[in-house]
Amino acid sequence: MLSVASDPFDLGKLELAISSYLDYMQVKHASPHTLEAYRRDLGQFLASLASASDPQQVLDAEIRPAAVRRFMADKTADKLARSSIARKLSCLRSFFRYACVEGYYKADPTKLVRSPRLPRRLPRPLTQSEAARMLDRKAPAPLRPELAERDVAIMETLYAGGVRASELVGLDLRDLDLSRGMLKVMGKGGKERLVPVGSKAIAALGRYLQGSRPRLLSGATDPDPQAVFLNSKGGRLTRRSLHRVVRYSAAGFDGGFAVSPHTWRHSFATHLLERGADLRVVQELLGHASLRSTQIYTKVSAERLRLVYERAHPRSGLASGAGAAEGEAPGVNVRSENR
Repeated sequence: MLSVASDPFDLGKLELAISSYLDYMQVKHASPHTLEAYRRDLGQFLASLASASDPQQVLDAEIRPAAVRRFMADKTADKLARSSIARKLSCLRSFFRYACVEGYYKADPTKLVRSPRLPRRLPRPLTQSEAARMLDRKAPAPLRPELAERDVAIMETLYAGGVRASELVGLDLRDLDLSRGMLKVMGKGGKERLVPVGSKAIAALGRYLQGSRPRLLSGATDPDPQAVFLNSKGGRLTRRSLHRVVRYSAAGFDGGFAVSPHTWRHSFATHLLERGADLRVVQELLGHASLRSTQIYTKVSAERLRLVYERAHPRSGLASGAGAAEGEAPGVNVRSENR
């Protein structure tokens, strides 16, 4: 945090409010990733106020909407993506709601600030046949052979359970019940849920746990004996490393877009709905607090079905006579094994 000795405004109070808010979010079981993002965003806002020369940004010890708008304008000038600016404003909204309730400030300056308009982008999931091809193909071999079994287990688990990246790297051995095909994951807000996985993922996890994982631990320089997924040093795999694993495993895939852990989560939800799963069941499996978060996948599926129709129906005006797009219609060209 900044020194408050030469602050032009009472930034000391703001520092205190930020510290109190972060403690509150930690008690609320915010993830370490979320806490770090909030700490960074609020620190940047504090620095913005410290460098302010416009007296209209702080008036009668109250932070004005002009201060928030200047902060957002500075981030726009830095060519930060609109989605990142919107996330920072969301952080400020949450902070000032807390600060007003706790009596640090009387008025919330974010109430008169509009969020940047974001383009409505539907996620691009894999088709069912793309997912099957990617999981069945021989992926590029990692530098160490024992990591190959780990990477297969990671990909199968991501698709089988639809888990978030943070949930997968947070798995401990005690969270696995492979005899029942169940995982216990820690979701957002510290909420636990049980996630079923199919036979392919169970088999891949079994091979990794009995084969590669003990070898990774035996040569470990920084071991984590409780973590399910280990890095090359025997420690717990991080979210950043997980993204690298998924990108590497997808090397050579010709889908025309980048594949990430979240791609598999999108694909998991979309494919369940395409094959007749109930929306509320998918909500429970994904760990969404609100059904609205899950409903985006119904739009993805509807768009997929429209595309299949236009390609396949002889009077749609777009049909080529080649039949439906491979693997894009529910139940078409998909392996029958339960994942």
